Amino acid sequence: MHLKPALFLLKALIMQVSVIQLSASEEYVDFKEFLTSPPKTWTYRSTLDLPYDCRMDNIVNVTKVANFYYIYFNHSMRNSERIFSTIRYGRIFENYDRPGKPWNVMFITEYATGYASREMVFGIKEMCAVIKVDRFEDTFPSNYELLVKPKARRDPPEECLTKFKECAEKSQKTSYDVYKAECKSLYRKEKKTPALP
Repeated sequence: MHLKPALFLLKALIMQVSVIQLSASEEYVDFKEFLTSPPKTWTYRSTLDLPYDCRMDNIVNVTKVANFYYIYFNHSMRNSERIFSTIRYGRIFENYDRPGKPWNVMFITEYATGYASREMVFGIKEMCAVIKVDRFEDTFPSNYELLVKPKARRDPPEECLTKFKECAEKSQKTSYDVYKAECKSLYRKEKKTPALP
């Protein structure tokens, strides 16, 4: 049908306009820098009741094209005791409400259904970040995720836990554990990630 491409373009325009109007984050951390240093990122908690756990993103390539960064990553998770991995990519750009180049917003491929927007709301370098997630299927209200780096998996900083809790309460959503104690051992056989630019 000819309606689907038009609907997709309309949704993309709405999402870009909503991103342009986002308010400034409380603490600035470059999204690209956070994702790539180090390249592994775990989802610790989420307000979206996910059908899987042990979600881990491992950056495999970063390419700058014009005013955007394209980030390719191996997206892994466990569902019913099975491990699934797919290669996905995101386009990182700056929030236009903020001066300079705060690379804090990313559009990512969302399986086969479209796109999702992820904005860094709060972050601590090489430790953790609170992310606001808007998906085409359920854009309103937004969901939130608490992401952690390997050294913060067992004990995320209190600042990130508090900020995530505030965001979850503000959105009036229940949060769920995504990271479990056994998650670390699931991906030990992964190939070493190449050095990133």
